[in-house]
Amino acid sequence: MDRVFVAGDTHGNGRWIATLCELAAQHDCDTLLQLGDFGIRRGSDGRLFLDWVALSARQHGVTIHAIGGNHEEYDEVAEWEFGIEDDGFVTLRPGVHWIPRGCRWEWGGWRFGALGGAFSVDHAYRSAGVDWWPDAEELHEADVDRLGDAPLDVLVTHEAPLGAEPQGTMVIGPADQLAAERTRLLLRRAVEATQPALVLHGHWHQRQTVNLKFGAPASSERRGARVEGLASDVEADGRSWGVLDLATLQLRDGEGRR
Repeated sequence: MDRVFVAGDTHGNGRWIATLCELAAQHDCDTLLQLGDFGIRRGSDGRLFLDWVALSARQHGVTIHAIGGNHEEYDEVAEWEFGIEDDGFVTLRPGVHWIPRGCRWEWGGWRFGALGGAFSVDHAYRSAGVDWWPDAEELHEADVDRLGDAPLDVLVTHEAPLGAEPQGTMVIGPADQLAAERTRLLLRRAVEATQPALVLHGHWHQRQTVNLKFGAPASSERRGARVEGLASDVEADGRSWGVLDLATLQLRDGEGRR
């Protein structure tokens, strides 16, 4: 594996995922890493979505790995915890895999870890149990504990860690601001503990790069992480995806920006 195709939120948009699979193949990537709000649903709609995604992946010779966002149907996700395999992933369909919170793995010799989830700042426009799953959508201390504090090279998240979140994106009340910061604080704790060189996230539908400074033990040369946020299927352009070079851990997005 020389490179990984990285995609922001897809929100169950099968046509956009098919486009992403085609773009991945065009960029010689056989692995697509999706950063949450993948589009998991129960029932026939959810099954048809996964069937469509698997077909698109197979047509383009791509394997998809997705983490959780804040708009997945977590009643469905909870049932998958019984199907975690030796590599830490859950196979949803041939070529389509779910990455649980706290999972660790290696690609190209680099140590990856995942902590999906976030608070829905738009919950006022949603209905609990229908298109909003309070509590289950958020990151918890147990998830961070499961990830552990062994060093990582890349941390894959949905929300941005505290200090790297986009500014001025959405005006929300103080209570929602505090709720959103619960996950950001936990992610910051995970970053401080695992010392990754790179953090990849979605959630905010924006393309951004932030250099996040943090303290480091004397045994580590790292004093910060590069945090890369990607846009979504709503924007549906080159800001919504990028190619991660596994020789350098540099991410070049579809606009040509590093």
